[in-house]
Amino acid sequence: MKNNDKRQFERTDVALNLRSVQLPKYSAEVMDLSRGGARILLNTNRVPTDLWETRIRFGLSLPEQAGIHMEGQARVVWLRTSDFGVEVGLQWERLSPADIERADALMSLAAA
Repeated sequence: MKNNDKRQFERTDVALNLRSVQLPKYSAEVMDLSRGGARILLNTNRVPTDLWETRIRFGLSLPEQAGIHMEGQARVVWLRTSDFGVEVGLQWERLSPADIERADALMSLAAA
């Protein structure tokens, strides 16, 4: 599913967990994922403005399949409120070719 014609990478709707000690409650739900980044949902009603432009270390995994995962660094590029909580746009940074392969595998498995 392509959400915006200006996007460099096509996004895939997924159901993944994202973990980071820099996020409120240390975790978030990944709503969609691409080779360039992700849209995540924080389980909070308060916009954590201290996250704006922050670089976070993260881990991604499929629920109940911790062996299939990806780790890396991302930059927070936008924040907005929604009916479900606070949505955050992440842009991956410094991904290796192996990280890109893992992202592709996670997109395939999570979208299935």
